[in-house]
Amino acid sequence: MALIHDTAPLTVRALVQRADAIRASEVQRLFGRCPELSEKERVLIAAMSSALIGRLLHGAISKICDKAAVDHEQALSDARALSELFG
Repeated sequence: MALIHDTAPLTVRALVQRADAIRASEVQRLFGRCPELSEKERVLIAAMSSALIGRLLHGAISKICDKAAVDHEQALSDARALSELFG
């Protein structure tokens, strides 16, 4: 990831961590409601949910990083907007 500004990578990292925490919580909730799932099924569900989060965030994060090469302040503003939207 291109270095945007000291706070922008932290903002992006915080967004990814928040999304992953929500994902993990929902996966655990599902596992609690479906105790009959095998270990293989649990691994597959966890992997799919991680991939889904990655794909959802990838485009926005990539655009912020690409923009950083051209306009650091706008990239920082975009990173902050993402953080606010997904708060």
